[in-house]
Amino acid sequence: MKKLLSLLSILTISGTGVPIMIADIPYQKNTIKDLSELNWTGLNINKNKRDTKNNQTKHIFKTNGADRPTEKQIKNKVKELNPQLNINNINVTKITENSAVITVTGFSNQKTINFTVDKSMPLNKIIIKTDLGQLKYKLKDENISVLEIEIITKLKKLNPQIDIYKVNIKDITNNGVTIFSSDPIVYTGEVNITFKIFEFIRLNKIITQTNLGEFITNNLSNPSEQQIKDKLKEIYSDLDITKIKVENITNSSAIITSADKTVYTKNVNVNYTVSAESLNW
Repeated sequence: MKKLLSLLSILTISGTGVPIMIADIPYQKNTIKDLSELNWTGLNINKNKRDTKNNQTKHIFKTNGADRPTEKQIKNKVKELNPQLNINNINVTKITENSAVITVTGFSNQKTINFTVDKSMPLNKIIIKTDLGQLKYKLKDENISVLEIEIITKLKKLNPQIDIYKVNIKDITNNGVTIFSSDPIVYTGEVNITFKIFEFIRLNKIITQTNLGEFITNNLSNPSEQQIKDKLKEIYSDLDITKIKVENITNSSAIITSADKTVYTKNVNVNYTVSAESLNW
C-alpha cells in the first residue's frame, strides 16, 4: 500500500512539472521605439539658445542652385547618422528651404528636422568651355579693362548659363586669365581660362616710308592697284598685301586701307611719280 502511494506521489509531481517550467519563462513585450532615440546631430536644433552644450550647428545641404534639398539627400543624411536603419523605411515629407518632417517605419511619432541650404554652384560646373579662342584686342586700347570686357563677353557667349555679374577676373596674362566668384552665395571656386590675343596691326606702323618713288605705267596716267601693292611688298616684306586695298589712285598719290579689319587698322597716304617716258602721248 505504501509503495502505491509513493508511486502516485511521483506521478502527481511529474504531471505538474511542465506548467511550472512554462510559468518561469519571462513575458516578451513587443515595444515600438520612439524617434527621439535616434541620432539627430546637426538636424535637431535646441530651442534653448542658452544651452550651448546641446545647441548644435545646423547641417548644410549642398543643392547646386536648388532652393531645397532632395528627399534622397535628407534620407542619406539620416542614414549616415543612424546606420542601423533601413533607408527604405525612412520617409521624408514637407521639405522646405530649412526644414522637413521625418517618420521611420517601426518608430513612433514624427520628427521635424532643421538645416541650412547652400545653393552655391562650383564655377567649374558652370564654365564648361574654358578656351575662349582668339580675342580681338586693339592695340590702341591701352586700358586693360577693355580686354577684361572682351573676356567676359566671350565667356558669356560660350557659357550662356553664367551670371557674369557674380564673377570677376584676376591674373591676366597674354594667353589666359583666372575667373573667380565675386558672390560666394552664388558661385564657389575659380576656373582658369585660356585664349589667344589677336592684335590689330596699324598700317602706319608698317608703312613708315610713304614715298614709293617712280612708277612706269605703260602709257597710263596712273599706276594700277597691283603695281602699288607690289611696290609696298617689295619695301615691306612682312606686309600681307592680300589684306589691304588701294583707293583714290591718282598720278601722284593713293590711300592704303585695310581689306580685313581683323588684321589691319588705320589708313596710310602714299605718294609717288609717274615716269614721263612711259607716257606715249
